[in-house]
Amino acid sequence: MSRRSGIFFGVLAARPDERVSRREDYYYYPLYRNPLIMPLFIVLGKLSDTAIADMKGAKERGERGEKLITSEGGKLIGYYYTFGRYDFVAIVELPSAIILAKVIIEIGKMWGSIGTETMTAILPEDMHKMAMGT
Repeated sequence: MSRRSGIFFGVLAARPDERVSRREDYYYYPLYRNPLIMPLFIVLGKLSDTAIADMKGAKERGERGEKLITSEGGKLIGYYYTFGRYDFVAIVELPSAIILAKVIIEIGKMWGSIGTETMTAILPEDMHKMAMGT
């Protein structure tokens, strides 16, 4: 099954070494990338007043968040607290946008996040290949 995402085409498929029975067990593999490389997401988030007031528990919440990401087959690349429009920025690799949504919902329950904005990141070499038509 193919689907279109912006100007990129990809396939919704299972990893070769897995048997799947549910839709969320399938992953979106962009055709322009190696299917063994997971999509990279940048998550910008705001914390609730309660979460900000309980910053003493931030380390534990961060560890639980990283454990959740890992349990869903992903990797936390980086996590930063920020000042300004957003309270934190996280860079994560996850198998699909569906799993990203699941992780964000669960982390929101743990942390008391009140909102996130997520971007999909593309490596410069991938962008260069697409620009060259390869």
